[in-house]
Parts: sequence; structure tokens; C-alpha cells
Amino acid sequence: MKRITLLLFSTLLFAGPRLDVSSETWDFGTLKEGEKAEHVFILKNIGDDTLVISKVRATCGCTATLLEDSIIPPGGETKLKSSLRTKGMSGVFHKYIYVYSNDFENPRISLILTGKVQREPAPRIRVWPTIVRLNRISPGDEEKFVVSVQNYGELPLYLYEVKTSPGIQLEFMPEDSIPPKSSINLNFKYVPTEPGPIEELITIKSNDPRISKIYVFVRDKEEKRE
Repeated sequence: MKRITLLLFSTLLFAGPRLDVSSETWDFGTLKEGEKAEHVFILKNIGDDTLVISKVRATCGCTATLLEDSIIPPGGETKLKSSLRTKGMSGVFHKYIYVYSNDFENPRISLILTGKVQREPAPRIRVWPTIVRLNRISPGDEEKFVVSVQNYGELPLYLYEVKTSPGIQLEFMPEDSIPPKSSINLNFKYVPTEPGPIEELITIKSNDPRISKIYVFVRDKEEKRE
């Protein structure tokens, strides 16, 4: 009787499609920022019916996946290739990949990519605000405003160019670098050449290896509602 019960339990355990992953977590260890990392998960069907993988979803845009086959016969397996872009990442990370299938006991399983990204010392630029809103003024008048540029990196930040559209004037272009963990103010004047909506642009170029250009948009303080 006990043998029959165990046999029945074993039969029920593997009845239908069953998705199995030998290792649901992969640790990349320490990676350098900008390095591309790849890993292949092996997905197996340990059930007695065809397994259908309906969807694979990564929770981060930095993670890409490629499924070899979506239909796995009993006893078969397929490969799920995953790749991780580490540009802009720093420190410990945990990236999740969800696999959906017709396994009635586990219709969704979670795969995890983990590790640590070591960022190389570099200048890092942060600009505020990136949208400046001003009141409309008449041609010939002027309105001043300030844009703050911060270096939150580990090396000096150099501003190569601050380019403005015709209605914007930069009062003073800094010649020195911005030390790490420091900031400066850029002083601008809005001097319209003709009446109408404010649509101006400031382009800031620097030696930040991740962001070569940052845009500051100058617009009307009060949006016109139709």
C-alpha cells in the first residue's frame, strides 16, 4: 500500500509540463563599469507533457534576453541567453528575469543576475534645472537666470562648450575645471529678438565620458492652454 502511495505521489509530482532551472541565480562577481556580461540559463521540462514558454520579461532595460525555443517536449531543454550592460551602473546589483509558462504549479519563475560593478574614477556632470521657465518680455528687455553645474565624480570636470540659441546670452564662460564634489553657477540672460513664445536651447558639452552633451530648455513660464 505504501509503495502504491509513493508511486501515485511520484506520478502526480511530474504530471503535466514542469519547468526546472538548475540554478536560478547567477553571480557575475565584480565587473568594470561599461563591461558587457553574459550568462546562459538552461530551462528543462521535467514533466510528462509539452512545456510552452509564453513570455520572458526582464525588469531592467539594461538586461536583454534571447530564448532559443519556446516549446520544450518532455525531457527536453532550451537555452535562455541573458546579457547585461553595466554602463552607468555602480555597486551591488540584482536584476530579475521572469519566465512565464504553462507549468500549472509554477506559472512564473524568477531568474536573478547579481554581482557588483566597480566604477572607474571619472568626472560626472549634473545640471539643474534642465527646464527653465521665464515670463515673456518685449524685445530689447532682458531677464537673467542661473543654471547650476555640479561635478559629483572623482576627477575634474571640464566644460568644453556652452552653446546657446539666439535669444540666450552666457555672461561668463568659466576657464577653470570644476573640482570633484563641487559646483558652479552659469549666469545667462534672455534677450528676445522678437515677440512670441519662448523656445530657446542651451547645449553644454563636457568631458563626462557617459554624457557628452546636456540640454537645457528655456520655455514660457505659463503654458498657453487652448
